[in-house]
Amino acid sequence: MARKVLMIVYYYPPLGGIGGMRTLRLARLLPALGWEPIVLTVSERTLAVIERDASDGDIPGVRVFRTFNPDLAFRIKRLAGFEVSQTVGSASRGETTSVGLKARLARGLSDWTGIPDRFIDWFPFARKQALELVREFAPEVVFTSSPPCTCHVIAASVKRRTGAPWVADLRDPWIGRFYSEGYGLPLKINSLLEKRSLSQADAVSAVAESIGEDLGRRLSLKVEHIPNSYDEDLLAASTPVEGEGLNILYAGSLLPGRRDPGPVFRALSALRQAGREISGVKIVFAGNDVGIARELAAAEGVEDRVEILGLLSPAGAAAREKGASALLYIQNFNSEAAPADRVLSEGPTGKLLEYLGTGRPVLALMPSAGPAESLITDTGAGEIARTDEDVRRILGRWLDEFESTGMLASRARPEAIESYSSRAMASRFADLFDRVSASAAGRRVR
Repeated sequence: MARKVLMIVYYYPPLGGIGGMRTLRLARLLPALGWEPIVLTVSERTLAVIERDASDGDIPGVRVFRTFNPDLAFRIKRLAGFEVSQTVGSASRGETTSVGLKARLARGLSDWTGIPDRFIDWFPFARKQALELVREFAPEVVFTSSPPCTCHVIAASVKRRTGAPWVADLRDPWIGRFYSEGYGLPLKINSLLEKRSLSQADAVSAVAESIGEDLGRRLSLKVEHIPNSYDEDLLAASTPVEGEGLNILYAGSLLPGRRDPGPVFRALSALRQAGREISGVKIVFAGNDVGIARELAAAEGVEDRVEILGLLSPAGAAAREKGASALLYIQNFNSEAAPADRVLSEGPTGKLLEYLGTGRPVLALMPSAGPAESLITDTGAGEIARTDEDVRRILGRWLDEFESTGMLASRARPEAIESYSSRAMASRFADLFDRVSASAAGRRVR
């Protein structure tokens, strides 16, 4: 008989985006590994930055329970005149003074009310439902994945009430994200909440070793490293959609000043000024909030080399990624609002793992070394660029290769990439669940 795992997760279809991929793939693959997922998530009426087909969450062997979610932060943001997907931490280019002031007030309010994050208003409703599900199904393990960290706060409360074994998974750091999580007293309160919650977990996992090292240093926690994954089934089912010429695809969102394609545009401008023909190059952007790319390219005089596709479905994105000449990855730059000593080095993101699974060459803009660079180097997935000159040099070499052969050859090593498949990730989690449940059973026997 399959053992049960209660998965308390915020991001689940119809909420889309890279944040939910890890848990959705895990729910899909766990039944074959002897675990029956019971998913507790938010109402289908929750506002989504990125939407996906709700039927994607209808998985054989998986029961899904939804509970009311006030969703106040997004609803207030919309009432204040912001798009739900819009970042309001600072005034962006072209904003009026009043809009910039409104953004700063929103960030200040978020520092105080968003502890641990803006999803905390889901807590009382999810906690009540989680307690009922634990009593009804007696799961061998409770599993949470963040962000949002509110999921961990819910599970910690459930653990105190029921004693159910709990595995807490972190896709991003709780404290030390690349963006600010508050300062002064709000940060101290959030840090105390992090310690009080995670110290109750029977096991903690994280996508990046840097997260585990930080938690070990600050909270004396032992953390399992379970990296992100790519969806091998989705990629296998996707027919490549090829673009014209040397087309380099960026899939994801852009954050000016943090996740910025400017180095690529400056490199193209430098190549053109040096007399290099770049009319065959096209930088293609697919995702949420990517329209800013055209404005940034225009500032360098290369807007004619940019194509905006907008938001694509997961299958559409996979098809474009497989058909691209190369893929663009941008590591997050530290926010101006967050001191560098409070920001952890960024681990391999879900998007980078998606890229990895395609086998296409990756141009990675990485201002600093870290685990993501090691991943690219170890798998042979692509090229690392720290500076504009690095980008210019790489693009110049790729132009030479494309003009000579009509394509860019992949130098990725399949055997190294396979260890980052979704099945490999699910097997690691199933093993962790096995150990946690066995340990809990042993304690009950004693």
